[in-house]
Amino acid sequence: MEEIRLSDFNIDNTGNTLVTKSIQDVLDNASGKKVIFNEGKYLVSSLFIKSNTIVYLEKGAKLIATTNEDEYPILDTRVAGIEMPWFVGILNAIDTENVTIEGEGIIDGAGPYWWNKYWGKDMNGGMRQTYDRQGLRFACDYDCKRTRNVLISNSKNILLKDFTSADSGFWNVHILYSNDVIVDNIHINSDDYMSPSTDGINIDSSYNVEIKNCRLAVNDDSIAIKSGRDADGIRVNIPSHDIRIHDCEILSGFGITLGSELSAGIYNVDINNIKYEGTDCGFRIKSTKTRKGYIKNITVRNLEMIDVKYLFHFYLNWNPNYSNCRIPKTYKGEIPSYWKTLCQHVDSKIPDTVIENIEISNIKAYQTPSYMGISRCFNIEGFENQPMSKIKFRDMDITVKEFGIISYASVSFNNANIRVEQKNNPLNDVYDNR
Repeated sequence: MEEIRLSDFNIDNTGNTLVTKSIQDVLDNASGKKVIFNEGKYLVSSLFIKSNTIVYLEKGAKLIATTNEDEYPILDTRVAGIEMPWFVGILNAIDTENVTIEGEGIIDGAGPYWWNKYWGKDMNGGMRQTYDRQGLRFACDYDCKRTRNVLISNSKNILLKDFTSADSGFWNVHILYSNDVIVDNIHINSDDYMSPSTDGINIDSSYNVEIKNCRLAVNDDSIAIKSGRDADGIRVNIPSHDIRIHDCEILSGFGITLGSELSAGIYNVDINNIKYEGTDCGFRIKSTKTRKGYIKNITVRNLEMIDVKYLFHFYLNWNPNYSNCRIPKTYKGEIPSYWKTLCQHVDSKIPDTVIENIEISNIKAYQTPSYMGISRCFNIEGFENQPMSKIKFRDMDITVKEFGIISYASVSFNNANIRVEQKNNPLNDVYDNR
């Protein structure tokens, strides 16, 4: 394969000059070729990769997201479960096939700029404070446009390998409406406590996806599987399925999560050989009354959890202030079309989220002597009218401070050794309603 080096094009690599157009010109003529980002810093907005292209980030190469929002195109995409115009990614493969992004370089999303836009510099201001005061919590995440580091959309035969995604403004890696995708040995570092919605890897209405050998430290879901939100997810109706996640290390973050956007369904997922350390959650399911959808045929095995707050957190009334969308009668401003989408009525005749046939085995969990945080085995709470069913645990060796809660669920245990050191603390019944 022919190689093209950015160093051959006199492109500034000091990080002081915006070079989006110069690099895009190279990418536009790179189909069938390998584009090498040489060591250096490249200040860019959104770059678009063509089919049959390899993008290679050399060690020492860093793409840095510009904080000039006017430089980013606003395109039709899906954001947190609904289709709407928004920023896309720093690196994008959209409507492509046979694309590789690899190498030991870094994609730096300039996170603090975007996080301050959302929270303010002290986490008590920004757009979030303004929206909370108006009773518009549900809309803030959509109105506060931020960039993703990598977007793979409507594409197939994709390889993401070896690079680091750091300080993303929003989700780090978003795999959307795509199939036959491999994510191998990438590193996600977006764990600043101020970083909102810095999910590590999100698989969204996609299939035949494999994630392996990755290391993740974030401030939201570490790896999430999604399939659309409420009425819009039901309209699009593309489930996520046939997904393998294995041999990964998960540090700070909210663990491996199914949902909350699961309105088109999630099925046939295998999670194997995951090590957690200092993570908020191990394996997590979240939904709400308006999501509908289903989660079926999930296998989770060979987990080691060290100093994890909630080992198994299945909660179907997740974050109601965000999940339940209603425009206050007192609001007098403009109502964007996507607010109407978020608030669209979901037929009550559609069954609530169905959770069934989940097998969890070979689990080891414990706390180090210095760990002083929450330690709870179960928060499993289904719907009263539609309990979770066929939830099976076996071969467990677990030490926790609290057993936790199991309600409205059919759960079986086989060879489960669970040592509980104290009674439940009611303050730990509710988690992650930020």
